[in-house]
Amino acid sequence: MLCARSGWASDIALRAIGTGLALLAVFAVYRLYALVHVLPGHPASPEEMGIGAVAVLGASVGIVLVSLGRHIFDDVRISARWSARAK
Repeated sequence: MLCARSGWASDIALRAIGTGLALLAVFAVYRLYALVHVLPGHPASPEEMGIGAVAVLGASVGIVLVSLGRHIFDDVRISARWSARAK
């Protein structure tokens, strides 16, 4: 994996992508707020649901990438109980 082998460059790139996704989520929330608070009240439209999904996914993935960077590709030890076993 390219990101797992290289060092600080991939770390900075992944954190920058995460920052961009978090900013996209902020803009999506602002847009959603503007769409929802239009009078008269109305049921949610597919556009509003899509913008809400972009906000949630952008914030979730963005925060993970900003906080972990290239360490998102690190190997994690799990107990033998949860590992795959040959039967």
